[in-house]
Amino acid sequence: MRHNTLLKFDIHELMDEFGLGSVRDVRTAKGGAVNENWIVRTSSETVVVRGVEKSLSLSDIRFEQALIQALGRHGFPFQLPQPLRAKTGRTVVKKDGKFYWLYKYIWGSGSPPPKKELVTEIAHGMAVMHKIAQGISLPRPRRTPIALEDIWLLRTLRQWQLKLLGSVDPRCRFFQSRVQEGICLLEQIRCTDYHALPRFPVHGDICAANVVFSHGLLSGIIDFGHCCLDTAIRDITIALRQECADRHDRYKLDFDAARRFLKAYAKVNPLSRQETDLIPAIAMADSADLFWWRIFEIVNKRSASESVDKLERPFKALQWYGRHRHAVARALRL
Repeated sequence: MRHNTLLKFDIHELMDEFGLGSVRDVRTAKGGAVNENWIVRTSSETVVVRGVEKSLSLSDIRFEQALIQALGRHGFPFQLPQPLRAKTGRTVVKKDGKFYWLYKYIWGSGSPPPKKELVTEIAHGMAVMHKIAQGISLPRPRRTPIALEDIWLLRTLRQWQLKLLGSVDPRCRFFQSRVQEGICLLEQIRCTDYHALPRFPVHGDICAANVVFSHGLLSGIIDFGHCCLDTAIRDITIALRQECADRHDRYKLDFDAARRFLKAYAKVNPLSRQETDLIPAIAMADSADLFWWRIFEIVNKRSASESVDKLERPFKALQWYGRHRHAVARALRL
């Protein structure tokens, strides 16, 4: 049995706790910048052990699981990471101060489709999810504020502007030299109608890394760790950044790919002009947030090998959307 894993507790004991039989193989799942996942094959099942980031509370995990379960009950047509129950009935366990939960491994088959088809499949899956989620009401909703309607990011950027004064790290110096421009760009977009848009549970990170394909078609959606109560257009804007970036300059938006995404989405769940016109502002808020998050990881030694380039891309995206807000909005009107 392979054990290329950082699990600090007895995996055999955990599998017994969930009644899954003897452990045959354990391997670390690829990806996952925030959560740590392991694929475990037992005598009866192949499951994913999901280790949740310590900053997330039990309430956050309960919201994630409740959304997954509700989508399943409401007939969502794609596979989901449905949480398994331990013999005690619990779906979340705590080991060495960290929360874990399990779900059956979702198998795919064949290679993902070409980029054009991939974009439309992801858009379709997201639209179906949003259509269903609009009728789902969950207790204790998880909220992740966006800089369009909350000043937390402006405050945080100003704090880090002072915190990094005098740093000799070239990455910190890059952040320090650009952050004031970022603050000014953010201040320009705070007066929007974002607060008036309808809210419902959204995934928060639907992209190629978090979907499963079978024979070229979308068959499953995983990793709901960023799910929260928010707008359809915020979920869409995150997906556009991930899957519709310009091939040569990744901080820019590929208008053709973005329109393809929006057309596929609108076939299931049409958007208003007000919503699509807000995409550039949401993209700016998202880029500024990512700019700060990257320096946070660097300063806290979570990304010791990251180069200045890793910081440069979200900042360039913030600049580009700031300069082309109106052109982007016009290009995305269907």
